[in-house]
Amino acid sequence: MLDAQISAERRWKLALEGSGLGVWDWNAQTRRVHYSPLWATMLGHEPHEIGDTLEEWSTRVHPDDLAGCMADLQRHLTGETPLYRNEHRIRAKDGSWRWILDRGMVFERTPDGQPLRIVGTHTDTTARRQAEDERERQHLQLQAMARAHADSERRANQIIENAPDAMLVIDDAGTIVRANAHAVAVFGYPSAAGMEGRSVELLIPARLRGRHEGHRRQFAERPTQRSMGSGLMLYARRADDSEFPVQVSLAPLRRGEHHETIVSVLDITVRQQMERDLVAHRDHLEELVAHRTRDLQAARAEAERLAGAKSEFLANMSH
Repeated sequence: MLDAQISAERRWKLALEGSGLGVWDWNAQTRRVHYSPLWATMLGHEPHEIGDTLEEWSTRVHPDDLAGCMADLQRHLTGETPLYRNEHRIRAKDGSWRWILDRGMVFERTPDGQPLRIVGTHTDTTARRQAEDERERQHLQLQAMARAHADSERRANQIIENAPDAMLVIDDAGTIVRANAHAVAVFGYPSAAGMEGRSVELLIPARLRGRHEGHRRQFAERPTQRSMGSGLMLYARRADDSEFPVQVSLAPLRRGEHHETIVSVLDITVRQQMERDLVAHRDHLEELVAHRTRDLQAARAEAERLAGAKSEFLANMSH
């Protein structure tokens, strides 16, 4: 029975690693932790470079994040939350900081209810966090461009062209008057000439154009800097008629008597896939936890049954 239990543990740990998750297994009484090979390599270490103490993790956590980690962990250990979850920065071997989504659950408790064994996973979310930081940087850049244009049209045009994101300038008739190099690449056109002078509706999937025209009119009536379609899933259209998910920010721009709009477009295809993967990993972890809990309960019941049978046997032998 013990061999079967060990084999089952090995299988579900391998399943987690196969999903791209680093696994940690902490005995809260001895403070010893088993870190899986992927847990180590996720941070640029060889598995043999990582010991078996809790400090292997805690000393690598960013000082600004450690208190929050410990607070979330303690809330779970005391039963306030069904699952430990915290996203924080951990120092990699090369000195860089990796964003890690850390999730875990108490698997076993002592007879008096104290946590005995906690098992969890690490997911590297650095790319997603960098995308979010890029989004914030883009928002600040839009503000800078709007301010710069009030002082100098030349400066605004320079910022638009050199921006690392897809940038468009749309006039009040909905015509594209400027598209930077990144916009040309994102939308798949051979040059800016293929976009400039044409309606912005060209970049909207045909099935969404009716609604977009209404949204554009509403923005023209109340032009304020904001994200477009807050809370909605937005899609754009490439030159080859393919669609892709986007986040769009708008900033009004005034050129004398003319009103224009700076449009920043961010392709979020990769981010959406990462978010779907994170949801799948979470669901997979919860399913494995449920299976593991059932295995432990079955093993405990079997042990109790065998103990009872042994006691009955000894009692019969004494008569």
